[in-house]
Amino acid sequence: MSCYQISYIIPVVLRLADRGPPFQRGKFALGRAARPIGWVSAVFLLLTCLILFWPPAGPVTAANMNYTIVVIAAAACVSGLWWLVSARHHFVGPVTEYEALVNPASTEAFGLPEPSTIN
Repeated sequence: MSCYQISYIIPVVLRLADRGPPFQRGKFALGRAARPIGWVSAVFLLLTCLILFWPPAGPVTAANMNYTIVVIAAAACVSGLWWLVSARHHFVGPVTEYEALVNPASTEAFGLPEPSTIN
């Protein structure tokens, strides 16, 4: 459950921290309520995630410790190390729909269908 919440909080916090050019609005947008809703959801997810890290009973021993934090920290360390050693040198990000339409060769490198077959 904690991993789900961490995966939900990351894009919310990144969007709240973004000071670049505004995103192009899609069909569904929250308008002026987007930032307050983002902050409420980020705080709620953070608090509930911290609560889920608590052990089920005290005092904490090796037998009753909640090892969720250990697993999440290990996964974060392995992922961060892999990115530092390898991925940052060759990861180019996702191919956007616009890029696929402008440069069809970019879809071939990622095994995507031809733009003419995309509905």
